[in-house]
Amino acid sequence: MQKVQRVKSSREVDMTNGKLLPKILKFALPLMFTGVLQLLFNAADMIVVGQFVGDIALAAVGATSNIVNLLVNLFMGLSIGAGVVMAKHYGAKNEDEAHDLVHTAMPLSLILGIAVLIIGLRLAKPMLVLLKTPDNCLPLSNQYLSIYFSLFLPSRHRVAMKISPICIRSSSVRRAGNLSPDISAQS
Repeated sequence: MQKVQRVKSSREVDMTNGKLLPKILKFALPLMFTGVLQLLFNAADMIVVGQFVGDIALAAVGATSNIVNLLVNLFMGLSIGAGVVMAKHYGAKNEDEAHDLVHTAMPLSLILGIAVLIIGLRLAKPMLVLLKTPDNCLPLSNQYLSIYFSLFLPSRHRVAMKISPICIRSSSVRRAGNLSPDISAQS
């Protein structure tokens, strides 16, 4: 297999040498910031729906939050798990294994995204019924989940095809200690 060439970045953090606390903080703060951005996105979604659509629509979006959070946390957990294994290979200087892991995780996330789309579209209404969604919110909740699940289909949303590999790559590179990777240099 071809040897992977790493591009040295001035913002790369070597977590294996030196004082650990400043490096952990420099590494963790951007990750915490992304969590805050996710919360702000959800809050903005609720505010816009509540202000411009109405009370029932707001309740419908709120009724889907458990399912949406489950999906977001599932994929974040998979990303973190792959990142831990990738960081292990990176720390052990097994660059070929790290390269293979990234190129396995990317198609796996695409396949899982398509599976979530298909299963989600078929089971959205039964899941909402199991969660005891009120009858007056059920049609709008089902519609919201259908839209949400349709975002997992890359062929309908070409932006998702471009963003998904970048997110996976940047997540993997972050776990290796590079806080601002040049995505074009990673392959």
